[in-house]
Amino acid sequence: ERDNEIDKDVNRLEGDEHQRVIDKPVQPEKKTTYDPNGPGELGKPFKAPKNLTAAQKKLVSDGWQNNAFNQYASDKISVRRRLPDPRDDCFIK
Repeated sequence: ERDNEIDKDVNRLEGDEHQRVIDKPVQPEKKTTYDPNGPGELGKPFKAPKNLTAAQKKLVSDGWQNNAFNQYASDKISVRRRLPDPRDDCFIK
């Protein structure tokens, strides 16, 4: 019954009732550079140095606390990296 009420409300919206979702312009991401030897290149794991500074340890801890994954390692791995091709050789040309 609640779903029917929602549908009725959606259908009666007027143009001036719509609200703008984004109040300020979204800034484009900074351009990144490609490092052929960077962390994560060709699917290789990121290995954090054993002697992290206190600030780096806090970043690791905060990343796990806030996001439930290793944000520190994720931030070190470039989105502009090559990954291995998992297909069988017969499918690669």
